[in-house]
Amino acid sequence: MLSSVEENKRGKQMGYVYFAWLSGLLVGWAFMNVLVKLHPTRFAFMMSLVVIVAWVMYYFVNIQLTNYNTKPVKEQIGQIINVMKRHLVLFPGILLQGAAVSALVPILPTYATKVVKVTTIEYTVAIVIGGLACAFSMLFLSKMIDNNSRNFMYSIIIFGFVLYTAFIFWLSLVTNIMIVWLIALFIGLMYGLLLPAWNTFMAGQINPEEQEETWGVFNSVQGFGSMIGPLFGGLITQFTNSLNNAFYFSAIVFLFLAFFYGTFFVKSNKHTH
Repeated sequence: MLSSVEENKRGKQMGYVYFAWLSGLLVGWAFMNVLVKLHPTRFAFMMSLVVIVAWVMYYFVNIQLTNYNTKPVKEQIGQIINVMKRHLVLFPGILLQGAAVSALVPILPTYATKVVKVTTIEYTVAIVIGGLACAFSMLFLSKMIDNNSRNFMYSIIIFGFVLYTAFIFWLSLVTNIMIVWLIALFIGLMYGLLLPAWNTFMAGQINPEEQEETWGVFNSVQGFGSMIGPLFGGLITQFTNSLNNAFYFSAIVFLFLAFFYGTFFVKSNKHTH
């Protein structure tokens, strides 16, 4: 799906794709929070039901493959290795973004109920505010990426990483739910711009004849980052006995990404000129 978008409208169309994905996450998270309040286990079957519905719907989606050729497993492995070698500079961003965000997943409910001292509904409202802001940004603001220069895209990425560093660090200091909602609003707006910009940047590095293979590798690395993030977040909180350290870990990762890609973009511009 990611390889099927039009190059001259990539930012806008990627915004639509990720809007649908994040809308599903938002609705599922908020809806399950409400259902868990009604009964902790009775509605668990709905997760499997939704997966089955998605699986059936997939067969009605028309996806245009750019280079569909059956290859031996050995050749496929070699191609995957070559893709990884050519795109090493992208891997820190792909891996660490997922890890930094997901590191907060295990501690956010505890942070909400023990530190900010809010109810499940108020916590859900924060998620909804962030999700709606992200949806608005992706639908109406992401098209700016297509209509501006490459340096504008670079600026969005670096500015996004820096703002994420600031907002996540700010969360570690906040105990007022109104301020948490405000931070959720700004994080959502920024993420709705950062994600299409980042994916447009990645797409510009990809060989058009190997889009499926390359996006497959990228998504696998991103999934691995999202998998190890909660592990790091949980362990940091457990061994340091402080929720704030998980926030600091996430903020430091985004700060590293800002410096790493800021340096890379400056060097790329020098080579271009």
